[in-house]
Amino acid sequence: MAPLGPRLGPFFLQLPPGYGPDQRDDLARWLEAWPAGYPVTVEVRHPGWYSAPAEAALMALLARHGAGRVVMDVRPIRTGDAAGNALLAAARERKPDVPLRPLHSGGIALIRYIGHPDLERNEPFLDEWAGRITGWLAEGIAVYCFMHCPDEARSPALCRAMQARLERLGAAPPLPWASAAIPPPPPEQLSLL
Repeated sequence: MAPLGPRLGPFFLQLPPGYGPDQRDDLARWLEAWPAGYPVTVEVRHPGWYSAPAEAALMALLARHGAGRVVMDVRPIRTGDAAGNALLAAARERKPDVPLRPLHSGGIALIRYIGHPDLERNEPFLDEWAGRITGWLAEGIAVYCFMHCPDEARSPALCRAMQARLERLGAAPPLPWASAAIPPPPPEQLSLL
């Protein structure tokens, strides 16, 4: 991964749903073995990590190792009725129903936003996140957003909506191609051959 240089963001360790706070020592050993110089973020999915004592211990562990915490926001897919939307119903079934904990550590925040396929339902959440991201950036926190949706065809629109909000708040510059009179052609897909 070293050849990626400055383009390399943090690695993303997603723990399985059954990996609970009773395995904190195992996570500590893993973080101790992680190579220095490569930022890593950790996503916890077991509900036990969200209780006060376990969460405080997790945050201390992450801070000690300079690791970030993945902030998973599943609130959008939990809004409204899923009747008639098989993708949304499946996402609700697969994604852990964990509370939003907007915490960061190690100077890194990785936001995993799971958007609602009805893009309008995301607006209040995106407004909230844009304000929080702006504040974190002002504090010097490196912020990464991983935004997706049960209907992945809608994920780019979610990303554009977040980018527009961050631009309005002065937290992000316009995308280079956004101001071009004639947008550049899409890049050609590379080959492994």
